[in-house]
Amino acid sequence: MTRQLLDDMLKLKRIDGVQDGLRTLLGTLLDGDEQAIDAIALLSKVPAPVAVVWGRQDAVLPASNADALAGRVTVRFVDRAGHMAHMENPAAVRVAIESVLG
Repeated sequence: MTRQLLDDMLKLKRIDGVQDGLRTLLGTLLDGDEQAIDAIALLSKVPAPVAVVWGRQDAVLPASNADALAGRVTVRFVDRAGHMAHMENPAAVRVAIESVLG
């Protein structure tokens, strides 16, 4: 995590309503220490092609988790990016998206 990313996150948390929104997300996304949403099951119900862009250095959802998606979705990894790949390496995310769109 870069200093700029941390500063931006702290600014965001000070905006009215953000704390309540984050608490709601936490209650929805986690069941104790485990993920509450089975993303693989949800993705399997999507009737269209699906692509996932994943930061290779993601410490929240490690890139090794993408193995469970093999054969179900197209996965593009972004180097020099973690969980917020779109903010950490936006140019590489754009390239990853364009590679799927053809």
